[in-house]
Amino acid sequence: MARHCKQLTPEANSVIIKLSQQGLSSRKIEEITGYNTRTFSKHFKRFPEPGNIENRPRIGQRPKTTKRSDSMLFRMVKRNRRQTLSELTSEFNLASG
Repeated sequence: MARHCKQLTPEANSVIIKLSQQGLSSRKIEEITGYNTRTFSKHFKRFPEPGNIENRPRIGQRPKTTKRSDSMLFRMVKRNRRQTLSELTSEFNLASG
């Protein structure tokens, strides 16, 4: 599984952009800011337009079920909590059509 890290602040992004525009190497930027060089490569891939420091919105995984089917499944589980997964699945599939 991928490791999730905190995003850089807009101030840190602008500092990285300014230092790279001045022609400094990744090593020099790493010494000045204290951030890892890998962070800069990810940063420049994420922000292809020069001067852009806004983080792109993240989509995430789309839900597999609708709100209606979620509420139906919730009611089924509350009705009989001792039901097995296979029983619940078959009942859900029959009910949802």
